[in-house]
Amino acid sequence: MSSIERTAYPRFAFGRILKEHELEQFYSLTPDELRYINQNARTPLMRLNFTVQLKTFQRLGYFAEFKHVPKIIVDHIKKCLGQFNNDMIPNYDHTKTRYLHRNKICSYLKINRWKKNNVDGKAQHLGRRLAIQIAYQTAQTMNHPADIINVVIEELIHHHYELPPFDQLNRLVKHTRSLVNRKIFKQIYHQLDDVLIKMLDDLFIIKPGFNKTGYNSLKRLPKNPTISHFKELLEHHDWLLLFGNTEKYLQGISKVKLQQFSIEAKSLDASDFKDMNKHRRYALILCLINQAQRRAKDSLAIMFSRTMSKMHKKADEKHESLRKQQEEMTKHLLGAFYDVLSVCKDETSPDIIGKNVLTAMSNHGGVGMLHSECEQVVAYHCDNYLPLLWEYFVPKRPTLLKLARILNLQSASQDESLVNALQIVLTNAHIKSESFEDDSVDV
Repeated sequence: MSSIERTAYPRFAFGRILKEHELEQFYSLTPDELRYINQNARTPLMRLNFTVQLKTFQRLGYFAEFKHVPKIIVDHIKKCLGQFNNDMIPNYDHTKTRYLHRNKICSYLKINRWKKNNVDGKAQHLGRRLAIQIAYQTAQTMNHPADIINVVIEELIHHHYELPPFDQLNRLVKHTRSLVNRKIFKQIYHQLDDVLIKMLDDLFIIKPGFNKTGYNSLKRLPKNPTISHFKELLEHHDWLLLFGNTEKYLQGISKVKLQQFSIEAKSLDASDFKDMNKHRRYALILCLINQAQRRAKDSLAIMFSRTMSKMHKKADEKHESLRKQQEEMTKHLLGAFYDVLSVCKDETSPDIIGKNVLTAMSNHGGVGMLHSECEQVVAYHCDNYLPLLWEYFVPKRPTLLKLARILNLQSASQDESLVNALQIVLTNAHIKSESFEDDSVDV
């Protein structure tokens, strides 16, 4: 049974003192209400009874028992009725009078009573029928009783119906949700073949060499998705794929219900499934497998993304470090260039300039060394760190290529060039030469 505290079912909050402005807003009488009360109740006690029911119904949407109405509300209503200095307590001596008052209140507020009515010569409970229809529709996409109850409450109020007692509403929703779920469970079960049913049954058997059932492996969360756990995660992923594509059995079922079914299956022990209806048993375990497959795929995707991100970060950090290391080399090259410019500025004869330039460069280590230093400075004084990725990629290359195949990466836009280039890489991953020709993709 769902707890009333977890729903939007209106009720008095005991222990909370109502403020004066709340009493004025919700429990004061309008001239029209006061006139209607005087027309339908003659004695002070009956007027008090009628008014308490009227104002609390307006606030709650159902008729509360007098014992549940806070005294501060009753006292405020007495003041509104001009009943000062009396100790009257709202109370009906006859249930018939209470019933008549409630009918008059609903007639005044244009509210449909929660009861059977004569429709075409038959006694029909239209409010209950509406509540069941709403609960049935809502249970197609929601599974928590509290969520379904909240929708039913909202729709009953919208259609001007008196709210039923919470216990009745709770039982109605629970029964309707069970009908919907049983239909879903049967729908899933009738799609399963004997091979898959046998595999699902084997999940609850402890096999030789193992101390736990396969069902416990399903409930086990994947380890931290890092490259060091790749082998274990991949084995778990491949084992889950042996059950095939579970999505095809679960089409048309809302993701919220599938997630909640899997949570329910995960909360149970293997022994709990033995006494369970076969339709529900196989449906729940299939939902758990589906969620486990998703989690395994997500873990591999996270691993791939984190590994690539760390590689780029390390290459970028090394690039920045090398740039700082090249500062002295840059100063040395600038000194050599300054000497060359000084020679060119001071001399006019090409022969003398050439001779002195060679001398200047020789004083700074020679042409070969200066050329090598220039290449390094040019390489590391740009913002391109991609050439440095290679040393971090090579040790992880087999793993990353395997992940790329498993994940089946797709483009988020209409531009497929990157995906096509990746496919060429995967197709030619076995080639050991440094390069190969392929004009089908502009990389």
